[in-house]
Amino acid sequence: MRLKESRDIVFVTGLRRVGKTTLLYQFIRRLLHEVEAKRILYVSLDNLALMDYSIAEIVENGVFLRLVREGEVRYYRRNHREVDFVQGKRALESRYKRKIEKEEIACISGLRGYREKVVITENVDGKMDGVRLLSLWRFLLN
Repeated sequence: MRLKESRDIVFVTGLRRVGKTTLLYQFIRRLLHEVEAKRILYVSLDNLALMDYSIAEIVENGVFLRLVREGEVRYYRRNHREVDFVQGKRALESRYKRKIEKEEIACISGLRGYREKVVITENVDGKMDGVRLLSLWRFLLN
């Protein structure tokens, strides 16, 4: 259960039929005694429906689904500026990377009239040009 304390996103890899899925199911079953089910995300990349998507695309769709549960979500595009999601006075971008460059957040940082501007990252937290950088695990647990 040492993984439970980790804030990293963990990938389990290995040869076929060695027990990876069984191990994860056992871990999830134990975890369900300590946390709410909605706080656990399990994605099997063996799922044929996900075969044509990158990890970044799967993460972006996960972010969208989380936002939909909270309320209405829109897409923003104006004057060649594009933001993944807008929810009320909050603008969100999904950039599933370990390092975020200033030019990657230029669009969202230049937006006016939004109380909160957030870029969801792989594992980076902080602030850059008035934009909150929020790791995926923190976003999902909020």
